Amino acid sequence: MAKNTTSQLTAETVQEIGNALDRLEEKPRPLSVREAVVLLKPKIAALRARGYSFDEIAAELTRHGLKITGGSVKVYTGSGGAKKTIRKSRTDKPATPAPEAAPGSAVNNKENAAQTE
Repeated sequence: MAKNTTSQLTAETVQEIGNALDRLEEKPRPLSVREAVVLLKPKIAALRARGYSFDEIAAELTRHGLKITGGSVKVYTGSGGAKKTIRKSRTDKPATPAPEAAPGSAVNNKENAAQTE
């Protein structure tokens, strides 16, 4: 295919470029540790069912080139057992009455001044 400058591009040339791009093979990209653990989750679950700890599984994964801690295996597989706290909305709380002003306080003095006027 002859090289064309940008000013000499035609619709046919662009179509040829598009076809060439379509023929490119998929380029593998490296997986993150989290993605790798998610892919291995069924196997990790099976090991857990057979009595292996997260630390033991992490040691085995590290031995095979996937450097990770037991805590990360636990979190990445969703086995962290994070407790969900349920919060009550503010409307569920009973209203508390305002405290009465102590004698001699500024609030009480304003009320007395208003009454004497």
